[in-house]
Amino acid sequence: PDDRAELTAQRGYAAYNEKNYENARALFEEALAIDKNNQAARDGINKLKSRDNRLRTLAEARTAMESGLYDKAQDLCDAIIKTYSASESRSARSLKEAIRVFQEAMIAYDAANWTDAVRILKQLVVDYPNLDEVKRRLTAAEAEYQAEQALIKAQDAASRGQIDISRGFIQMVPASSMYFIAAKELDSSLTWLGEVSDLLKSDRVADMKTVITALEGTGHPLEATGIDPVQLKDRVVQRLVEISTTKTEQAKLAMAKGDRRTAYQLFEDAIAANADNTEAAEGSQAIQKLVQQDCIALFKQAQREVSLGQRDKARAIYEDIIEKALPGDTFQRRAMQELGRTE
Repeated sequence: PDDRAELTAQRGYAAYNEKNYENARALFEEALAIDKNNQAARDGINKLKSRDNRLRTLAEARTAMESGLYDKAQDLCDAIIKTYSASESRSARSLKEAIRVFQEAMIAYDAANWTDAVRILKQLVVDYPNLDEVKRRLTAAEAEYQAEQALIKAQDAASRGQIDISRGFIQMVPASSMYFIAAKELDSSLTWLGEVSDLLKSDRVADMKTVITALEGTGHPLEATGIDPVQLKDRVVQRLVEISTTKTEQAKLAMAKGDRRTAYQLFEDAIAANADNTEAAEGSQAIQKLVQQDCIALFKQAQREVSLGQRDKARAIYEDIIEKALPGDTFQRRAMQELGRTE
């Protein structure tokens, strides 16, 4: 029996050296079943238990690392290094170094320094291919790097006024990315910018002034685009000047046709678009003066007709005043009042 037990134990060691640990365990137990006092078999079982403890501690170190408990993970590795031989603690030494490098990677990761994070994590995957947490973090860092680059390109295209190209890059930022909100804000800004571009093709002076006010304030809609608000403001101002010039020319044509009311309104529109349009201001004042002179003369004529009892003629004159007077001025209101008295 002693010979059989010893032979079986030696077969167990052969299996152990071949890294067939379960077979080695079975052979050591078989040897002890033959001879419970076989020292070789007992040593073999203890060797396996020691290996199990080492692997369990190493697994705990990996778990601690994946949970961000780096000090605990390194302490567990140190415990293996102190307890076991250099060959047996090789994995622990390797993991300890991986933890140190992984900490560097996570510092870059938490700072959103994706270039360094990806570089370090990529090398870690090469050096320690069995660390799943490293692979997971690398995948996440690469995704954030791509999202960051897409946002940068979107902002660059937006600053050049390339809205469609910018939106193409925005679509490359996934909802899971930390840059998604910034991408959505940029998209909203581009929508607003598109509306402003359409506005500049119109004559909507009041809306253009609202845009100028928005661009002059803090937190303006262009902040996410990188576009200089001063440049856009200058474009809007230039468009207002163009509108003012056009309205002035139209007013002069209306005056040439004797249509004072239309000319006056066009001059006023020109002033609303550009308060510095002196030609429009002078034209408006000239019309007001002419209308005032005409209305005063007509009122005198109407009063004479009333004094002569010619109410129908007076009514006709008041109606003429209402038609010739500028909208909302005192002559128009007074003529309406006098017209009511002649009924």
